[in-house]
Amino acid sequence: RAELAKGWIVDVGCNAADFLFGFRSCGFESLLAVEPDEKVQAWNKHYVGCSTHVGMLNTMDGYYDGQCTFVALRDSLEHHLNPAYSISKCFDLLAPGGILFVQVPNMKCQIAIHNLEAFEWFEPDHLFYFDPCSIENLLRQCGFSEIVTETITSPYDEQDHILVSKGEPFSNANRKSIEDKKMGRVLRCFGFKNKAGG
Repeated sequence: RAELAKGWIVDVGCNAADFLFGFRSCGFESLLAVEPDEKVQAWNKHYVGCSTHVGMLNTMDGYYDGQCTFVALRDSLEHHLNPAYSISKCFDLLAPGGILFVQVPNMKCQIAIHNLEAFEWFEPDHLFYFDPCSIENLLRQCGFSEIVTETITSPYDEQDHILVSKGEPFSNANRKSIEDKKMGRVLRCFGFKNKAGG
């Protein structure tokens, strides 16, 4: 907590900044919402009390570079025109020791592997799809040297399991297997910028 409080907490593509509101509730003050919608940003500034940047990573001028301790791309990166640019920009934003948090749909989830036609997350505004290997490779190419990936089980995974297994009930053992094999629909990746800056 003390380390995170030394710099800016940034949420990229934040919509209504509920994630930052959670940080605000925990006493964090240096919060930055990055979102292109001016009306949403006016709401964020007023109700969350955070700083705002109207736009996305490609319109930021470098003011925050090296000053951020935590940058989040939650359900956002799959919408970006150039994910490599976005991750590189996040790397630039982070101070040495900073953390990047990425959450995207997982194309190696159980339903995509066993019944791709039933995977309903193919959406017109999802421009890229990731799996644990591809997201790790992307972060590594953009300068992150320590990377952790995981999937978390969700109600989608329970529904997927029942469909894939042809009706077998969902159990704690199923949940653990999905998490161990990184086959959940929600893929999370943490990239750490080392103290030397890489």
